[in-house]
Amino acid sequence: MKYAMTITSAALSAKAIHAGKVATNLRDAYSGPGRLKCFAGSCNFAVDTSLGCIDPCHTYTYNNPFEYSFSDVAMVSGKIRHYPTLEVCYYSKANDIDTESWWDPWGVKIDAGCTAKCTGCDFYPTEVFTGPGSLVCTEGDCYNYDDRAPYNDCGTEIEDASEEFGELTLLGHGSNDALVFEGYNNITTSGAIMIGKRCSLDCSGCQFTKKRRSDRLGASYHTRANTWYYSNDG
Repeated sequence: MKYAMTITSAALSAKAIHAGKVATNLRDAYSGPGRLKCFAGSCNFAVDTSLGCIDPCHTYTYNNPFEYSFSDVAMVSGKIRHYPTLEVCYYSKANDIDTESWWDPWGVKIDAGCTAKCTGCDFYPTEVFTGPGSLVCTEGDCYNYDDRAPYNDCGTEIEDASEEFGELTLLGHGSNDALVFEGYNNITTSGAIMIGKRCSLDCSGCQFTKKRRSDRLGASYHTRANTWYYSNDG
């Protein structure tokens, strides 16, 4: 279920789009996984037909309650349907895409199997890293979402290297099962920073080196990120 609230207004502040892979007036093609940040942008979408009737471009769907789709930040059109059921698989176009004017600093995610040809957008390829190991980032962004709400401990080094960070927890109606989202934005490291074995992050702008069994990690992994709880009961 999509939660009608500006998630980051309590935890993470907005930031301007920084230079990355910037679409020009020619339509640049981007393949997922990655995030698109756009201002007055326009995209045409294509999906790998072998995947069936799905929406890896997230033109109107999203992976979790903390994400947004292009239909939230743009005008989408061009329904691609599955026949004979007429189920809408995805939309082939999005115009007037604006992710710069909203509060949440992360862009719209596209997954593997999606190709977006865009103008007015920056594209940031993403990769999932699981500790223990080390990260080196330049203006990086990392996120973690977990619907099982375990203790995901990424340590204080990534917090110190981030311009902004926070953790958000949603409690569903009549449920004690928490949905947890963590975000670290504009991460710039002067050297390698360590993340623990209980840390899994979806990152752009970072390189990861997995810890070998023979390595020793001397850092203590205890987060100090604030936690905000929202209930869907009311």
